[in-house]
Amino acid sequence: MKVQQELHLNEVTLDVIGMTCANCALRIEKGLKKYQELRM
Repeated sequence: MKVQQELHLNEVTLDVIGMTCANCALRIEKGLKKYQELRM
């Protein structure tokens, strides 16, 4: 028996307040990359 999986993708845009430098953005991006479910 074959089991089919459906993949549902949603696009989300997050507004992050208080990021004042490129290092802030890199830290957020690095943290999010830990989650395999997320694509960036």
